Amino acid sequence: MLYLGKRNGTKTRLFLIGVSKEEKLKQLKDYISKGTITKGPTRQRKKCIPSLQELCAKELMKKNYPKEAIAASYAGYLYDIRFQEWVKSSIVSDPLDIENIGKISPYYHPEFSIRRNQIEIKVIDGTHIRNNIRAALCKDKITGIRKDAWSKVACRKESNLNMSLLEIQADGKVLDQQNEAYTRSFFTTDVQMIMLDFKDENGDEMYKEEAMFCQLIRNWIRAEDEQGLSSEQRLRYSISLKDWLLKDVNFNTFPPKTQYIKGIPRVTYESIICSVDAHIYLYKLTLSRTYNWRAISSLVAETFMSDIDYMDNWARNGVLTAHGALMHMKTVCALHTVQHDPDRSFHMRIAAAPVYRPTVIEQGIYDTTLQEPSTEIISKIVPRDHFFDRSSSMKQKVTFKGAKISKLDDPGRGVQPVRHHYKVDESKLLPSKRLGINLNVSFF
Repeated sequence: MLYLGKRNGTKTRLFLIGVSKEEKLKQLKDYISKGTITKGPTRQRKKCIPSLQELCAKELMKKNYPKEAIAASYAGYLYDIRFQEWVKSSIVSDPLDIENIGKISPYYHPEFSIRRNQIEIKVIDGTHIRNNIRAALCKDKITGIRKDAWSKVACRKESNLNMSLLEIQADGKVLDQQNEAYTRSFFTTDVQMIMLDFKDENGDEMYKEEAMFCQLIRNWIRAEDEQGLSSEQRLRYSISLKDWLLKDVNFNTFPPKTQYIKGIPRVTYESIICSVDAHIYLYKLTLSRTYNWRAISSLVAETFMSDIDYMDNWARNGVLTAHGALMHMKTVCALHTVQHDPDRSFHMRIAAAPVYRPTVIEQGIYDTTLQEPSTEIISKIVPRDHFFDRSSSMKQKVTFKGAKISKLDDPGRGVQPVRHHYKVDESKLLPSKRLGINLNVSFF
């Protein structure tokens, strides 16, 4: 009982909480006999200061605390653990030592094929990557790079860059987005020098960052396509672009980047960095420990399909028929096997304008002795010049046609005929319609 009787209209509370039974009986006896209560010693309640962990847990459990912050903190905790596991399981050491260049941190870790017992890399063709860079530049999405610099260069009409190349078409794409010549005209030396001519009120260069970006992309194009550059110079050009892309980008912050990184589409961004790393690894993975940079592209697959298309007389607009692909596959495979046979004892013309002369390569350029495929951990890269990298292999300078927009009085390039709207295009027909099946008919 906590309350006993009433006195003067008020309830009297017995302090029976927190004491022993003997003390409670003594208090009850005094109350009955004397009408008063003798207070005994009470038990002091200890003050418990909650720990930091309890305070944090209490704060995190509040409804107004954002759950995104909790998820980001947990992801950041797991990132370090998973990253270390990823580094330890990789076949590429971190850092990676490159002779005469220094140590770099690899971004792309190639896969190891157990079935073929070899390290395999995957690369996206550089032509497609550069065209995507041009599209992102025309849409003014690259962080820290202003499209206005290229617009002012085009207005001066002192280079091959035309204002039409900077415009976005009605379909959201740039003019002829797959045109490599248009892309190269964005990053020429003339464009870069004109950018540096623009000054602000203080006399400083207005487009210094844009000019540097122009030089980075141009040097990267040279590294992948130009003859006569040493292997070391190619690596320096590529690594410079990689360093620019990774600058001020922190991958252990959450939520992570999703669609764009530095304003560049994520697929394009990662393709450039992975391509740079892949070209570095190939100096260790190729049999002769050197290779032709221009050969790392999708040209082999495109040539293979074009050969089948050439043999299939029934192919229309480059689209193979099922019968033609099955009939000519064996012939094309045998033809390519003979073409790429290093022990072929006879000359075979495989191009209309071959790059290399059909003679035996001079001794001493590089060791042609085939070695076993490398399956060990890639810890050091030793760049070696290929025949393609030597100045003795230089031919007439390659010029890209079609980089200029046609003059006003000239017929426009790619003009469609007057009756192109009435031209038959059965690819737009649904397969069900071509088979005579009406899917709108109800059978029940």
